[in-house]
Amino acid sequence: HLPMRSERAFPTCLLVVLLFLAPLASANSDIDWSKYAEEKTVSIETTDEDDGSRKRKIWLILLDGQAYIRTNSTGWGANVERNPDVLLSVASDILPLKVHFMLDPTLRGRVIQAFRKKYGLLDLMLSPLRGRNPKIMLLLPRDEKS
Repeated sequence: HLPMRSERAFPTCLLVVLLFLAPLASANSDIDWSKYAEEKTVSIETTDEDDGSRKRKIWLILLDGQAYIRTNSTGWGANVERNPDVLLSVASDILPLKVHFMLDPTLRGRVIQAFRKKYGLLDLMLSPLRGRNPKIMLLLPRDEKS
């Protein structure tokens, strides 16, 4: 029994589509956050209610290959709640990102511990200002689904 022409065409067509899409997928792949692991502060740019921008220096931690930031309900934190699209300036790079709020208590605890490990006594001293329930945010490329 010889395969029908359409049976052979489908895998070939699929292969062509995958080969075409592969460079696009790699161009939008995960960010290599490891090169920013030693950065103590980064700059985040958010959008105010009036569409103006707000820049703020913040801390960044890496956990399991992902980047996280946190805040309380400050001006830039409220901006992120309204519009999760941000620009992060880290080292000499500007990264267009989307913020995803982390609600899982176990992951939140791990992120808080990672901040404590990286920033030490300064993190401990500033924690009362942050409150008991800081907003923990995962940073994703803008085109990624959360």
